[in-house]
Amino acid sequence: MDIQYYKDAKHNYLILEAEVNEDNIFQYKMLENNKIDGLLPFSLRNTDECYYLYYEIDSRQSIKNRYDRKKMSYEKLKRFLSDMVITAKNLGDFLLDPSHIILLPEAVFEDFSTGRFYFIYDPVHEKTIDHAFFEGLMEYADLEDGRCSQLIFELLDTICDASGIDFSVLERAVRAEPEEAFMEEMSTIHTSKDIYETRINANEKKESFEMNDDEDFEDDEDEAEAKDKSVTEKKIKIMLPLGVNFLMAMLFAIIAGALWYLRYAYILTYEENILDIAVFMISVMMSLSCFILQLRKNTKVFGNKVKEPVPESTTDMDKNVEAPPSDLVEMPLYSADNKAGYIRKRAYEHNVLAQTDEDEENEETVLLSFDFEEKLHKLYAEEGTGLDNIGLQKLPMVVGKLSSCADAVIKDKSVSRMHARLFREDRKTNSLWIQDLNSTNGTFVNGRRLMPNEKVELFEDDEVSFGKCVYAYR
Repeated sequence: MDIQYYKDAKHNYLILEAEVNEDNIFQYKMLENNKIDGLLPFSLRNTDECYYLYYEIDSRQSIKNRYDRKKMSYEKLKRFLSDMVITAKNLGDFLLDPSHIILLPEAVFEDFSTGRFYFIYDPVHEKTIDHAFFEGLMEYADLEDGRCSQLIFELLDTICDASGIDFSVLERAVRAEPEEAFMEEMSTIHTSKDIYETRINANEKKESFEMNDDEDFEDDEDEAEAKDKSVTEKKIKIMLPLGVNFLMAMLFAIIAGALWYLRYAYILTYEENILDIAVFMISVMMSLSCFILQLRKNTKVFGNKVKEPVPESTTDMDKNVEAPPSDLVEMPLYSADNKAGYIRKRAYEHNVLAQTDEDEENEETVLLSFDFEEKLHKLYAEEGTGLDNIGLQKLPMVVGKLSSCADAVIKDKSVSRMHARLFREDRKTNSLWIQDLNSTNGTFVNGRRLMPNEKVELFEDDEVSFGKCVYAYR
């Protein structure tokens, strides 16, 4: 099936050529005008005596692109099957055969906003056995979750026959899943309860063991403290802001509250009202002042004390340098009385520096090896934008603003959730390619906007833009 993509000023489209004739044109018109829930909205267009179906795919992503790297979870798989059943029912309400749904990974789309799956329906699409689709679905499902693999294998064994997919069997299979999940959840609860009781018994045994071995525990604790001398320790000291100033602050706060209550509980004269406001303001200011004084009195409400680790071994340079004589360690400054000692100390320091310089001169330079053929490229952000550069070590990768779907996250409103994909078409040539993933504001290469899902090769010094975020490929 030949699938094309197009973008105009408002929408992104998936385009399929339709074989329209007098016998089936009423079906296309009914689908276009009724907007059946679960199907992608489309418009039928006639160009050069050929009919085309333009499906709107704004803010949607095909399961081929959506779950290429991050696989479909068990809950998403159930949601996909449930949406398929609902769409088949809606088609049945219009007397349309649901077996004409096009089940291809690039023709099933997920809406990011609602999490729903949407399908493409073509009345002239041939009825095919849908084993191939569910076998292909295994490529995008999280098979490490045993529930996903088990569900897919059960569907392959039960819902498909020679005439295609049996949606009634699929509906029963989806409805049976919650009951099985409930039974699994109940068994998990019972298992957790048994584990909890086992831990309680183990803790009781542990307490009795500790009561009998207090002396051995104290000895082990002393040994542990001796070993931890070389490890950084952090102690947090909490000082509560209690004192005379704090009590005075609370007292003035109570007075201010009482004045506020009198103001609204009783009718005051003009003079009493002015006096009440003045005393209330003074009480509030005094309360704040006393509280600030108390905080300043406690120099640190939270004090950290860090003990620096004791190095276990010295460096090679420290080992090569001899320790100074004991009589030169604390030698006073130069004076007439200690002239000889001062000269001896200066001579010793000069010898140490000379020995260090000689070691540095004899040290050889190591030649670094560079493999220029395997140069690591990056997408360098434009200066002044505050954006991070994008490394290209792990390919393929998705660029977007949704961290759960994208490998390189760009926090910008003009970037779509899944904006573009970077990959290598051929590892032998080491060439880098970029593909637009149906982005809203477009992916640009050297100023040219890519069509949805269009792929182009990147070359050095190309300018790549995701929305309004500009990068240079170097």
